[in-house]
Amino acid sequence: MDSRRSRRVAVTPPNNNRTRFWNRPTRADHSPALQPWEKLRYYVVDISPQSRFSRRIQRSNSVREALNAAGGVAILFSNELVDAFPCRRLVRTESGWDEIWIELHDARWLERRMPVQCYPESSALSPTLPIGQIVEVHESYYTWFKELSCSLQRGALLTIDYGGSTTEVYRGKRSGTLRAFFQHQRLEGMEIYRRPGQQDLTADVNFDDLRRQGAALGFDEIGYTTQRDFVQKWYPGALKRDLPTTRSFGYRRRRHSLQGFAPTKNAALLLSKSLMEIRAIRKTSHKFG
Repeated sequence: MDSRRSRRVAVTPPNNNRTRFWNRPTRADHSPALQPWEKLRYYVVDISPQSRFSRRIQRSNSVREALNAAGGVAILFSNELVDAFPCRRLVRTESGWDEIWIELHDARWLERRMPVQCYPESSALSPTLPIGQIVEVHESYYTWFKELSCSLQRGALLTIDYGGSTTEVYRGKRSGTLRAFFQHQRLEGMEIYRRPGQQDLTADVNFDDLRRQGAALGFDEIGYTTQRDFVQKWYPGALKRDLPTTRSFGYRRRRHSLQGFAPTKNAALLLSKSLMEIRAIRKTSHKFG
């Protein structure tokens, strides 16, 4: 699936805009002491040729390149990355599952349903789903995730995306969740196959699969919650009021309230690998979100 929407994966935590730099601690010689985030190297993986970043941010062409530069020790966080990966579409039948393929016929795209030759590993292929239910499986993301796991020796992975559990994703959605966006308009049905490379294609993420995949690759689950609860816990002011203009990585910007913006249908998943410190967070925190 082609998509022109720029997707970014950031390596190392973001800048903390709430800190007042003029109140920072000082060294013995009265020079400003470095804040923890100022000691970090910040990498952004972005393939968009039009993106511009400040000098403090290093741009990488791939996550593997960024992780190699970080020595395999990093915190990776992404927003709406998983849903950008190609997905397989399957439909529940009386005898099991068929896979939906497309073919070009007389300059038109048509859908064809064929028996599944190789089943993907996914909780979405549940026998409890009704006949005719269409599901999406981001199998290509798991392939990418396995490659990332080999490069990440120690660190954490924060994933925020549209989706939820299998039950939450497909409740009341017999036709699945695959849709397109073109010029701010949502498109469904056969319209999603038009204008390849010019419109965004996306499908909700099955976080049951992400949690299972993380465990299979040796990651510890620190927490799983909705995006709204995640923001409410770690930055509650963003849900209450407009925030003052700030300067972040050299860019002057206005931060607006997230009241009514952080949707409950978005989920946040935090995984760690070989980090005893983050495991302690899980033991002392009653709720990740």
